[in-house]
Amino acid sequence: MKSIPRFTVLLSVAAACALNAASNVSLKEVTVSANKMEENIKDVAQSISVIDENEIEQKRIKSVKDAIRQIPNMHESLYVNKTRVNFRGVNQSEFTNSNPVTVYIDGIPTSSTYGRYDAFLTNVERIEILRGPQAALYGKDSIGGVINVISKQPQNKWSGGIGAEYGSYNYISSNFDANGALIDDKLFLSLSGAAKSDDGWIKNEFNGDDKASKSVEHRFSVALTVKPTDRLTARLTLAHDKDDSDFFRGGSGAGASDSEIFYGMSRQKAKHANSDLPTTNNQKSFSQALAFDYEFDAAKFSSITTHKKSTSDSLWDSDFANLPQYVEAVQFQDLKIDTLTQEFKISNSDAGKFKWIGGVYFEREKTKYSHLGGEQYLTPMLKLKKDTPSNMKATTAAAFGQVNYEFIQDLTFSLGGRYQKINKKIDEKTTYSQQLPMFGLVDYEFRDSASWTKFLPKIGIIYRLNDDLSVFANYSQGYLTGGYNYFAGFGGRDENKFGPQTSDNYELGLRGNAFEDRLKFAATLFHMDIKDIHIYKIINSTQYVTANGGKAKSDGIELEATYQASSELEISGALGINKTKYKQNSQYPNAVGKKIENTPAFNANLGVSYVHPSGVYARADLLAAGATYFDAQNLLKQGSWVTLDLRLGYRFKDFDVYAFATNVTDKTYVTAYMGGNGYGLVQLNDPRRFGLGVRYSF
Repeated sequence: MKSIPRFTVLLSVAAACALNAASNVSLKEVTVSANKMEENIKDVAQSISVIDENEIEQKRIKSVKDAIRQIPNMHESLYVNKTRVNFRGVNQSEFTNSNPVTVYIDGIPTSSTYGRYDAFLTNVERIEILRGPQAALYGKDSIGGVINVISKQPQNKWSGGIGAEYGSYNYISSNFDANGALIDDKLFLSLSGAAKSDDGWIKNEFNGDDKASKSVEHRFSVALTVKPTDRLTARLTLAHDKDDSDFFRGGSGAGASDSEIFYGMSRQKAKHANSDLPTTNNQKSFSQALAFDYEFDAAKFSSITTHKKSTSDSLWDSDFANLPQYVEAVQFQDLKIDTLTQEFKISNSDAGKFKWIGGVYFEREKTKYSHLGGEQYLTPMLKLKKDTPSNMKATTAAAFGQVNYEFIQDLTFSLGGRYQKINKKIDEKTTYSQQLPMFGLVDYEFRDSASWTKFLPKIGIIYRLNDDLSVFANYSQGYLTGGYNYFAGFGGRDENKFGPQTSDNYELGLRGNAFEDRLKFAATLFHMDIKDIHIYKIINSTQYVTANGGKAKSDGIELEATYQASSELEISGALGINKTKYKQNSQYPNAVGKKIENTPAFNANLGVSYVHPSGVYARADLLAAGATYFDAQNLLKQGSWVTLDLRLGYRFKDFDVYAFATNVTDKTYVTAYMGGNGYGLVQLNDPRRFGLGVRYSF
């Protein structure tokens, strides 16, 4: 925790310097759609972070992962071929494939770790991060929160831009966006795209491949907006996203304890891999959304239909090395996810004391593993192949609503809820190339279905002390549905079914402006009681299960502030402190009283931006995180770390030319770990990078 005081000193010094700067400038009012209606952020009784278009451009936020790094107490890691998120101590659920935070891009939801969760962000107007459970108004089981990505809305006049970057490790990136009217006031078109390639920083000494961790990504989207009348708006959005990446961003070890593997890994070791098999991870998605809005005199009716197909085809070396016990041992996955959603909602148009919204939501998700398994050696003479094809289907039907009522001037009470029923089915078959009853390895079939019904309440109150300051409090219940272990290969319903994870969440917050609207700030205290927490466990290197592990709690504080010291100087920062503890853990009894894994003790960022009237500008961004444990028993610990990103550029006319550097001090730290039974994979952050960029805007 020693890094917290240093970071606080830096923030205090920067703020003190800024307060002495004479200026008549102020920050803009922030409008959000957190409650699925346009509101001033000062009037919303929950914690929200907003990243606007200017911050997205300045900080080079190009993906969901980049946005997550800006949010207090929110963290992500990429483990082989899936993005895993932790927020306020709540981790992703392994056999529901669900992250605790749902991403919405133009209304299309993604929570699956395999559904191109870390999508490119193009043509974005703002990103709203709603912290805390959002099931009362949002479709997915958003037990941790929602990242709501809102695209730019086209106007009659065309606008957009095109940009490119080149940097270390042959990093190449390009992007474009264009928005405008095909027929003024009636028909509008939005186009955007981005592409990125990278040779990576790992060399495979086994075959001399110095681009072993290369990656290629791209995204393209098009939206057509029609306004046949003043009351009716329709929007069709199509988006394609693809990522082809090789290898593993770290190193591996075997024949030792988890501690020896974890603490023995270094950047230098990871750079020189020795893998006897190739590794490829190919993910892509194609999504469509059709939205209608109709304005009645007293109400607004909205409909949004979304469909998304995602695939994840992967082949990877089991050990990412050339270990004798894993010679030519490979793992594979062929996955397809097909998701269809429909939402109807209606809200009042009156901006008076009473506001309401209600609706219904339906979702159907099909998950098919054509292949899921691997080959490995049990002995030098015995090679075994396991395959676990499965078909799963989940349906959700829900009704939701919320009312906001201003009882007395400046005091508003909100009451919301969601009643839902979720049904899941599984049809799985596990096969082995050789039956080995003595090891419990025999062909296995499992079919089952289950339903869960739940009401999820949400209550909030907000009081505007004056035009500049408001306080709020809320309670909400979080929910993450249960499911089945689809890669276990043994047992029946009792062994392979796990129930929902729930949480009771409490927030107390303060939000306001100061210094003639040059300072915007927010502070939130939270407490969360977690029940039936999902715990993932590997049994005897061959069985992989999730079970309801018991109880836990999470407490913390989140601070955010932006200060516009002058028309040239802006300072912004955020700090999240999170204290978690297992109160009960049936899978790891010795974890009781220990911290929840993958949860940093704190995270923070501090940004300073200076723009000279001549067009020259400079920006520095510090990122920091506290100690993080990567196992429930708290034996594997990554200490606190701080990194620095820099940007220097010149804007003239419609052009922006700049240089950038990330992780300037070349700090190395562990971002993820998976291990057990004398074998482990250690994921590391990216090394220092330098680059140049240019953008033309119109």
